[in-house]
Amino acid sequence: MNTGKTQPKTRHPGVLASRLLAGVAFAAGFGSPPVWAQTDGCNNNATQSDSGAPCFANVSDILQGQRRLLPVDDLVVTSQPEGPGSAVSNVVLQTANSSVSAQLPYAITGSGVPSFATSAGRMFNLPRDVIVTMTEGLVNVRDQDPNGFITKGFSLSGNPHGMATDDFNGDGFADIALLTADAVGSTSGLLRIVTANDVNNLDAGLFASNGVGPFQFNFTNPISITTGDFNGDGKPEVAIAQPFSSGGAQLLLQIYEIVTTQDGKIASQALRQAASVVLNSPVSGQVIWSLKVVAGNFDGNVNATTGLPTDEIVLVVNNGDNLTLQSFRVQPQSTNPLNFDITLINTFVSPDSLYTNGNTAGDPLLATSGHLDWFNPAEQVVAAYTYLTDSTGNNFSWKAAVFTLDSQLNIAQAASIDTGGAVNLG
Repeated sequence: MNTGKTQPKTRHPGVLASRLLAGVAFAAGFGSPPVWAQTDGCNNNATQSDSGAPCFANVSDILQGQRRLLPVDDLVVTSQPEGPGSAVSNVVLQTANSSVSAQLPYAITGSGVPSFATSAGRMFNLPRDVIVTMTEGLVNVRDQDPNGFITKGFSLSGNPHGMATDDFNGDGFADIALLTADAVGSTSGLLRIVTANDVNNLDAGLFASNGVGPFQFNFTNPISITTGDFNGDGKPEVAIAQPFSSGGAQLLLQIYEIVTTQDGKIASQALRQAASVVLNSPVSGQVIWSLKVVAGNFDGNVNATTGLPTDEIVLVVNNGDNLTLQSFRVQPQSTNPLNFDITLINTFVSPDSLYTNGNTAGDPLLATSGHLDWFNPAEQVVAAYTYLTDSTGNNFSWKAAVFTLDSQLNIAQAASIDTGGAVNLG
């Protein structure tokens, strides 16, 4: 993600956010890292720079060297082929030579799974990403070769309620932040970090840190997890949001720093709470049907010392009436820079009347962040939701909307489209 002023945010190409959609989930996986094109070290009529990247010094460069050459992605499709509640399976759609071919489906679980999410990340030192699938009963991590054969698979048992992938220790490989129940059937949960025991040895398996909790997380309420680099040190933190009470009068927003050992590995006690704040809900007195927390460099600011972008937080809330977005600035405390202050900056209420079906689990809301405008130094927020198309309260459709934030984190809706059906983001 390029700020236009500094080097791009350092994140491994295989580190992707999870996406969830009732019925189908998608993730993209890479076969090789992206390359940033160079304009230095180029000889006359050369096609490559001294670094080996393509040379653009001899062409008109309207992007001033800020271009990214991406590898070819494959698409992971996770679905329940026999309908809701049936077995969950993955299939990889490979793209090559302007054609798409499907590998054999891989079954994840048995029947009775109400929801799932999938992601992809470069967790091992391999020329490809591994696939991570979360269902109600377990998290499945597996390596799949170009022919579709499973070379190695791992299962993390428990009752997962959310996950996010990012490079938490700066070694260039993806790790997983995982929210799970602290016991079978429990409504309270733990946050832990899952990583490779040895990125160079697939057989060494996975390492799961000790969990933080269980009283910090209540799975009877909607809960959302994301990652962001809030101090611009190159290592992301984990942010979690959920209603503080069942009535939704207040929101609990927490940030956790990932602790590493002296040699840079994820520690057993891998999580330290860096911020916890109870906020007045934007929909005080009303039930929060669903919410999503997203992080991104929305104002274009960078850390003056490292030159890396500093992220902010946006909460996207569905209260059954309107879609509400709130922006928060996250800054290191002046007295204790290891902790963060979280400050509410702006609230935006969408004019759309939202559709709900009477229970929080069935009211879909999707949100993500990304750099959609190349010439804008900041990222944007994208949300997808169901909304009422007339006054009867019975007819509804899907909408995807893009929201921009200015340097003061004021929110405005930049664009929207009625998709007429289900949509997925990522």
